[in-house]
Amino acid sequence: MSKTINEDIKSKIQKHGYSTDNVHITDKGYIVEGDIFVTDADLNKTPSSSVYAFGPNKAQEEHYCVNERVNSTGQFDPSGLNRFFVPVMIDPILAGAENPWSLNTWRLGVYDAINRYGDSNTAFGIQFHFVAWGTYPPNTPGTITIRPGSLPNGVWASAGPPSNGRPFSSITVNQNMLGAEGQYTIASVLSHEMGHCIGFRHTDYMNRSYSCGSGTPNESVGPDGANYIGFTPTDPSPNSWMLACIGSGMNRPFTETDKRALRIMFPCPTGDCSYTYWSN
Repeated sequence: MSKTINEDIKSKIQKHGYSTDNVHITDKGYIVEGDIFVTDADLNKTPSSSVYAFGPNKAQEEHYCVNERVNSTGQFDPSGLNRFFVPVMIDPILAGAENPWSLNTWRLGVYDAINRYGDSNTAFGIQFHFVAWGTYPPNTPGTITIRPGSLPNGVWASAGPPSNGRPFSSITVNQNMLGAEGQYTIASVLSHEMGHCIGFRHTDYMNRSYSCGSGTPNESVGPDGANYIGFTPTDPSPNSWMLACIGSGMNRPFTETDKRALRIMFPCPTGDCSYTYWSN
């Protein structure tokens, strides 16, 4: 049964602080503000009314996280550092047997995204690692599956916030659109969506025109919250990996402020998160 965006749904979206412009319907929910996935259950939650920031409801282009925090993945960290260990898999449908190079392109993009999180200058309390398809069943709690899906033109990919203390379990990508990009743009988009999976909001969620060029300022927090991450700049954060929009051919690695936000959100449990790359 197909969904239609009726006035009741639009009203719920608006009450939760999201723009009702360009809402896209998916088979399981809605994509709002470019790449945020919400379900009917999300929209039926009681919306929050304030932002934890400097000044009541005065959000700027800063670093923000949702209310739900990753506190367990259920997966063992073989490095022995007791970090939250998050296996990442690529759905083989993304490649197709007739075009094995496509898989290499996606694989390189995923490797790059994971390495950005694991860089020694970023080192924080979550360890992403690439694993072969089939190592875990899709949607295993504490894992992330990157898979193709039906997304509107102009939407690179989408993901959602953590739930029950574990990362969102999938990243849906626009195969034709993102697959035409190079490794660094793929890595930038995937690392952005991985950020959503572990609880980061758009750096410019309250004013998407900052990175998108147009949009309606939004100072509401949405059903999942928008908490200012202390000790990050109170001024706009240019080039942040969590800015809402990125253009074709762009590369957006972590800024020093992004790295600080990651370390504040997820400090190293042992005080030493020296990077170790794990894959199979």
